[in-house]
Amino acid sequence: TLVAAATLAVMTAVLVAGVFLTSGANSKLAQATSERAEFKQLGLDLADASKLLTNEVRAYSVTTSQQHLDNYWAEIDETKTRDRVISRLKALGATQEELGLLEQAKANSDGLVTTETRAMRLALDAQGVEPGAMPAPVAEFELKAADAALSPDAKLAKAREILFNDKYYADVASIMAPTKDFEANVDARTAAAVRSAEAARDRARSLLILLALL
Repeated sequence: TLVAAATLAVMTAVLVAGVFLTSGANSKLAQATSERAEFKQLGLDLADASKLLTNEVRAYSVTTSQQHLDNYWAEIDETKTRDRVISRLKALGATQEELGLLEQAKANSDGLVTTETRAMRLALDAQGVEPGAMPAPVAEFELKAADAALSPDAKLAKAREILFNDKYYADVASIMAPTKDFEANVDARTAAAVRSAEAARDRARSLLILLALL
């Protein structure tokens, strides 16, 4: 009959709407889960980049191996992990608080680069390397008179000292602290987003089951 046909049509339309609603909820959950994983990875990438710089400059001061020097400046000038991470976080819609924490970590890291550049200049001078053969930022770094007056052995010892003293450890900690705060903030926010998406999916599924039983 006409009424039965109309009822069937309405039920079909409602059921189709329920399917679309469930599909949309599943997509939002997948997106929330993916973004949570990416946010966490970006935080780890930033921390790893900072550790790489520390490890490479320290290794260079101890071994004077050119490879460690090259690895350090490749991260600064070519890979640019820190800049990539912050740019991607902005694209993903990170909060101002989260971006502020990473900007702080990056600023502290930039400050540490000054110490590391001084150490590299000391080590290169100790080896008798001409400025023209040094990485440009190192060649442009001017040692203070007290550093410049040191003997080659003393310059190398000073380079190692400033990379392994308490101040250096404190400076490294000043980079890691806001990075860890960022990770904690992102973990809490994205976990809440995932829980919300899961709840929406569950409601959509329940509605779909209810409609199917009608």
